[in-house]
Amino acid sequence: MAKVFKAKGPLLIIALLSIAIFVGYSISPVTINASWADSQKNIEEAYKNSDLVLIANVSSSKSYKLYESVFTNYKIDVIKTFKGSDKFSSDKIEVRLNGGKIGLKEYRVKGQEMLNHKGTYLFLLKKVWPNNPDSQEYAPIGGFQGIISLTNDNGNFVGQNFNNINRLEKELTGKSLNLNF
Repeated sequence: MAKVFKAKGPLLIIALLSIAIFVGYSISPVTINASWADSQKNIEEAYKNSDLVLIANVSSSKSYKLYESVFTNYKIDVIKTFKGSDKFSSDKIEVRLNGGKIGLKEYRVKGQEMLNHKGTYLFLLKKVWPNNPDSQEYAPIGGFQGIISLTNDNGNFVGQNFNNINRLEKELTGKSLNLNF
């Protein structure tokens, strides 16, 4: 009986290790490299070049494949609009980011953080389909540059560290947005 147990033990260990390696491989993130053509020099330039500038909370998200790429659309709850309020329907607006999670596989653009549900952000956005008046899908200007995480202290929105390679974020970290816009 002891020989049978010993023979099954190593096989069981090999099987469990194989499963662990497969699962670990399956959920490890795939890094996507991107070069943004509309990189912005500073917050003033980003504001000027954006179609829509607003503060909003993320309420939900959905990842999907499109043209062999992975995207995530975030539904947002608009808190305050600085620019472009006539261009969108606040109950239908979605913010699109490259990357997301499909099944067990996570796809991430190098240097771009995915958004947190219930997080509050400043969005500097461009319309994804500008020739479609019915489209309510927007993307951040300058790739990830157009998203800056905020804290909300009774309506006083302050920039906070979220993406340390975003030079626009560095301009607003620790500063009140009420003073800048």
